[in-house]
Amino acid sequence: MKYKKVISLLLLFKLSYISAFAQSGTADRDEYFRRMEFRAIELSRKMAELTGSEPVSIIKPRAEESIDLLPVDKNAISPAENSVKSSAGNSVQDSYDALPGPEESNQTTPAKQYEDKVGEGTLFSQSTTEELKGTYYLRPSFVFQAPFDSVVKGVNYSLPGKPGQGIGVVVGRRIENWTLSARFGHTHQEFSNSEIVPGIKGISVAGDVETTSLTANVGVTVPLNQKLSFEASFGLGYTSVNHSHEMVIAGSNSLDVLSDSGFSYELSLLLDYSFSERLSAFLGYRLTEIPENNGSNIAFDSVNAHLFELGLGMNF
Repeated sequence: MKYKKVISLLLLFKLSYISAFAQSGTADRDEYFRRMEFRAIELSRKMAELTGSEPVSIIKPRAEESIDLLPVDKNAISPAENSVKSSAGNSVQDSYDALPGPEESNQTTPAKQYEDKVGEGTLFSQSTTEELKGTYYLRPSFVFQAPFDSVVKGVNYSLPGKPGQGIGVVVGRRIENWTLSARFGHTHQEFSNSEIVPGIKGISVAGDVETTSLTANVGVTVPLNQKLSFEASFGLGYTSVNHSHEMVIAGSNSLDVLSDSGFSYELSLLLDYSFSERLSAFLGYRLTEIPENNGSNIAFDSVNAHLFELGLGMNF
């Protein structure tokens, strides 16, 4: 029993102590705010004396605003508010309409149309021959020489020739559509005449003519399409010519072999067709000059020869 009374007294004392300190804490807090309010009022009074205005007699707390989260009925809005909103909306719209807009052109510019002509066979294609076929080329060819008459100087007769043949090799360089080349050529042709003097038999002449030439050429190439091209060139060079002349009179013969050389020219035209990236075939015509050949017993005049070429081209 004594323990129970002691514990009850202790609990009662503790509760009394807690309640007393709680009241004193509340009192101290209210007193602190009252003093702050009083000090603010004193400062307001002193400022009013300095400025000549009315002092603040009491500080009232601001009323709390309540926020209504319920949906608002649009019909409940007063006509005055509607007029204000409509006028505000109209002013915004009017301001937007007053802004400068994009300029409208009355004249319409027709759109440009581009035609794709790639692959068409035009006279001049966009790509040069150097781009299409390479910078360097090598052209070996077989030559067919049209027959020509060898005219003997100082004698009133000519020696009809037979078809001849030969070879040619061209080494060249392309610069866009221009060409620079060097050509080596060799031809051989036979000739004969069984009746030098008309009506007199027993006098006949036979022989042959050989030429070896080296020329430098400059030309231009016209691409007809991606594979076919036309080329023309002109060259100057040096040609060596050899004649053998055998005359038979009444069973006895005399043989003359004479050689000479001189400057010559040539004109070339050809069509080149590329059937792969590196190889091509060409067909050409070449007009060449055979210089005169002067010997001790007999001499031959200069003559033009017509050559037709068929060959292959290797491009690098």
